[in-house]
Amino acid sequence: MPFKTLLSLALMLLPAACAAAEFLPGKNLFRPFIADPTQPSYNVRLTGRVGAGKMAEINMGDGFGAVGWDLASGAQLRLGIMGGVAARFDIAKVTNDIQVADYSLLFPLDYKKGPWELRAMYWHTSSHLGDDYIKSNNMQSGDLDKHVTDDGRLLASYNVTPELRVYGGGGYAFNMIADSDGRHMLHGGWECVLPAGEKTSYFTAMDLQSWQRVGWRPSFTARTGVRAQGKQAASVYLEFFSGQLLYLGLMPRAETHWSLGLGFEL
Repeated sequence: MPFKTLLSLALMLLPAACAAAEFLPGKNLFRPFIADPTQPSYNVRLTGRVGAGKMAEINMGDGFGAVGWDLASGAQLRLGIMGGVAARFDIAKVTNDIQVADYSLLFPLDYKKGPWELRAMYWHTSSHLGDDYIKSNNMQSGDLDKHVTDDGRLLASYNVTPELRVYGGGGYAFNMIADSDGRHMLHGGWECVLPAGEKTSYFTAMDLQSWQRVGWRPSFTARTGVRAQGKQAASVYLEFFSGQLLYLGLMPRAETHWSLGLGFEL
């Protein structure tokens, strides 16, 4: 079909699509993963590395639906915006050295019908090593690489039961600085949430990510804790992590750690 014909058809359908759309409909349809430490969220963790010192890790970020549609099939479609920063501090030092900060901007397109949630997403990350980290490792300006990725990702989530959710998918980095042949990634996991009261629940979740840029060596995160729901929600959890660090600037490094965390949903 010629391009002009496609453009004319799109322009004809645009008024109807806008009329049926709901603007600023609320939260994104695709629920955030409980144990994914990379997504924009409000979390703070006290981390003890096996064989090393203590760290503090902070996530600050959120997302919302920009425009949504209720489809004739009973499904929902929603285009959203997300953004945030994930940072790590070396609190074993008096100066609380900042090691790294990853800044992310995401544009997810979510689809939900019944137990299924699907997401197609553009994800931009810019990673910056902290001045304190650079000084403590005696790094010179010529040793520093810029760390930026632009990813396209596809994810699917399925509620096996009201308590059990499984998910999986992958992505491809169409832009990487510094350049690398390892552009693919795989992502999967599961979550179990059990009611503990009218507004309280227990949860256990496991998240696995594997990146071609580090030879497919996996990054495993497990969290278990309790969540309380009111006008907002808060959770306290214990985390275990082992594998390649998921901060873009530190990804070639591997470690094992335990964390005590607090999470907030605004």
